[in-house]
Parts: sequence; C-alpha cells; structure tokens
Amino acid sequence: MLEALETLDSLRIDYLPSPGEIDQACASIRETWTMNERRRRFVGPELPDELPRTWQPPTIDTSSFRLAMSGMSGD
Repeated sequence: MLEALETLDSLRIDYLPSPGEIDQACASIRETWTMNERRRRFVGPELPDELPRTWQPPTIDTSSFRLAMSGMSGD
C-alpha cells in the first residue's frame, strides 16, 4: 500500500494557476452557459439584459440583520 502511495505522490504535479488563468478558465466555462443557466447562477438585485463577462463575488444584503441587531443592544 505504501508503495502505491509513493508512486502516486511521484506522479503528482504541483500546479497553482494564476488569477488571470483562473479568470480565463471561468470565462470559457461561462461562455457555454445558456441564458437560463446564466439567470439561474446570477447573484444580485436585478438581472441585467446582458450579464457581465467578468466574475464578481456574491453580495449579501445584511441591512435587515444589522437593523435587528441594533435593536438588541439595549441602548
């Protein structure tokens, strides 16, 4: 068993893609999405007519939580 692990470890290639390479790979994947898939994966307040081609991190509106927490402070 140890020999098999050593063989697999010697075959492993350490690779860390750059942010640009990751962006290009993601863009090529997104190009294959249908409009329905784009709508399903969209995160944001309103779906624009044409979705941007660059990935943006999801945003979460926390205003209601902050409002609720401000009422709990007891001030």
